Amino acid sequence: MANTFVSSSNLYILDETGAVTTNPCVIERIVYFPAVAADDLILNNAAGGNAVLLKAGASDASPVQFNYAGYKKRVHGLTVNTIDGGTAYVYLR
Repeated sequence: MANTFVSSSNLYILDETGAVTTNPCVIERIVYFPAVAADDLILNNAAGGNAVLLKAGASDASPVQFNYAGYKKRVHGLTVNTIDGGTAYVYLR
């Protein structure tokens, strides 16, 4: 599979490293389904700084999610720096 954007739901489905978008975006929620325990997900902004860091549990591969509820996460550009395995769903506003 490849990183894809589903415009009807304003959703990025990410499963490989690489640039996602150079445009500013506002993240509402991220759900990461790791493949195995201790998998990492690191998303960077356009300047190369860390925007999102998620890690699966040390002993299980349960989904990891973060909801930016009240304030939303503004990111200028988005790149998947690291995804050890699994799939991340990035919901935009």
